[in-house]
Amino acid sequence: MVVHHHRRGLYTGANSGEIMVVQWLRTSIFLVAATCFVVEATTRPDRQPSTANDILARYPGQDDYISPTRIVWAAVGSPADLFCNLTSPIPGDPALLVLWYKNGIHKPIYSYDARNRPASHWQNPSHFQDRADFSVDSDTLKLKQAQAEDQGTYRCRVDFRTNPTLTFTTNLTVIVPPRRLTVYTDMNVEARRSVGPYLEGETLRLTCKAFGGSPPPRVTWWEGSLLVDMTPEVETLDEVSNTLVLPPLSRRDLNRALTCHAQNSNLTEPLTTTLILDMNFPPLWARFERILESLSANVAYSIVCESAGSRPPPLITWRLQDTILTTHTETTSHEGNLTTSELKWTPTVGDVGKVLSCQAESEKIAYPPLIVEWHLDIHYTPITILKPGKSLNLSNIEEGDDVYFECSIQANPWVYKIIWLHELRELHHNVSAGVIISNQSLVLQRVTRAATGNYYCVASNVEGDGKSNPILLRVKSYTSVLTSHNIYVVFVIAFAQGVEYIMPYPLMCMMKVDTKIHRLGSRSTVSYTPNTELDYGTLLCWGTNSVGLQRHPCVFHVFPAGRPDPVHNCSGFNLSETVVNVRCVAGFDGRLPQTFVLELYEPHTNILVANATSTVPRFAVGGLQHGMTFTAVLYSSNGKGRGEMVSFKVYTLKDVAEKRTGEYKVDFTAKSTTQKITIS
Repeated sequence: MVVHHHRRGLYTGANSGEIMVVQWLRTSIFLVAATCFVVEATTRPDRQPSTANDILARYPGQDDYISPTRIVWAAVGSPADLFCNLTSPIPGDPALLVLWYKNGIHKPIYSYDARNRPASHWQNPSHFQDRADFSVDSDTLKLKQAQAEDQGTYRCRVDFRTNPTLTFTTNLTVIVPPRRLTVYTDMNVEARRSVGPYLEGETLRLTCKAFGGSPPPRVTWWEGSLLVDMTPEVETLDEVSNTLVLPPLSRRDLNRALTCHAQNSNLTEPLTTTLILDMNFPPLWARFERILESLSANVAYSIVCESAGSRPPPLITWRLQDTILTTHTETTSHEGNLTTSELKWTPTVGDVGKVLSCQAESEKIAYPPLIVEWHLDIHYTPITILKPGKSLNLSNIEEGDDVYFECSIQANPWVYKIIWLHELRELHHNVSAGVIISNQSLVLQRVTRAATGNYYCVASNVEGDGKSNPILLRVKSYTSVLTSHNIYVVFVIAFAQGVEYIMPYPLMCMMKVDTKIHRLGSRSTVSYTPNTELDYGTLLCWGTNSVGLQRHPCVFHVFPAGRPDPVHNCSGFNLSETVVNVRCVAGFDGRLPQTFVLELYEPHTNILVANATSTVPRFAVGGLQHGMTFTAVLYSSNGKGRGEMVSFKVYTLKDVAEKRTGEYKVDFTAKSTTQKITIS
């Protein structure tokens, strides 16, 4: 290392180690001396009369006296005091004239003249520019704001009335702090506020350069209050630099604060710049927050993957085998050390045995990614497929044939139960009934027409019940049984009126009467008109198909229609002031829809007061006068005519407070007008 100094030849022939030691000692002595002399310069000297006597005793026979040089230090912009003793060795001998000189300037720069009263002050305007003022009380020339050009040696000449002239010498040193401090990286790029990012294992080199300053500043590196590097590498007239070299960096160096100081005196604040060390790291680890033993298909899950140690936060990638999943979100902790990725995912049956992986990698560092894997165990409801036996022709199954079904099952975990359904009715193993169930197969022996319908197999595990596709079994049979609930009969109203029967099955219907038969697909319709009472009775219908003739015919009973029977068991209920409520039991309707009519008459005049019609024998007639007795006439009618009328008495209440009473019952016979009313 070569050290340059503004004093040429000072270190000629010295090695680099000696130069650094000498430079450090010189700078340290300089700062200590500056501190000591500042204390002396800022302390007001006492005016002791013995000083002049000591001076004359020290230099006998001399007319003039020149004192030793006094050293004064001052920072730029701060005040400076230049001392000058105005005390004469001869008592009562006042100082009449004080003149201040500066080396290099032959004329006085400041004067204090006490020869005339009042005393006058004068200063050279081109030198101090009104910044200087001589104080007689403190015997000092005070500079208000010292400037760099004020540095030099000053002489104060004091002329007394009697005593010879005294001269006092002061050397003023003005300290100029460095004007700029800059830090450069090893790429010679200026660093501000932060430096980096660096990687683990790299070496940090930072060069701090201080420009300007008189005397040359001392450049050091600090970490907080700890001195890291105090040795400057380069020193010139206008530049001092110090290069900091840190060993291979580790994670502990992240956000490390390094401060460069530049200072040339304790009189000034150091010039500093602080840098924060930024670093990038690969992730340390990645893991699933929780791994379940198994997952259920078609159930939504939130799966969390965590990664720590990466800076900046890592890039998280989810994969299912080779397929990238995108339904995830990431969050980073406040310190930025932990990154959490939450995947919203619904597994399916097709994911059984696949691998779900979470990958964490740094986007800034070429470093192998960290991958964690989850071998999936997917549970799902059994998938069942029902198939007929391989040699079975479902389109040609006749009574007496054997039928065989197979149930194919895919399940995880395996099923614990398999059941068979015929039209949603569970089948049980019954050899005597021809039902044989063996594991995943069903055998129906000697099937009959009752075996026609849809068949299913249902397999169950802990996830649920899996129902198969239906298989429709059609058994061809000689017999066709039609019950009354699938036959629609319109009863005749009178002779010579037609009756129509709709028979949905079989394909052909043969009637043993002279009628009109219409066939449409699997429906057969007969139009039959009874002409006399002898034509009523029973109709028989046989059907035929590819198997043969129906063994048991369909039977239809035809009855003649008539007028309805009279109502009976009538009663009034919930009596009130203005409403009459009546209910009866309907008689036989004559096999035709019937309608019920209620008429109310005034008993003395037989004037119709109100009437009502209903499809059921229950009435509520309102708007009547209170305290009245009415004759009620009730009858029913249908398409054949009106039935017998039934009459009885009904009442409305007299007293307003008596809103409700019990039920009364009317005992009567057909066409009877005598009623027996029971009040309960």
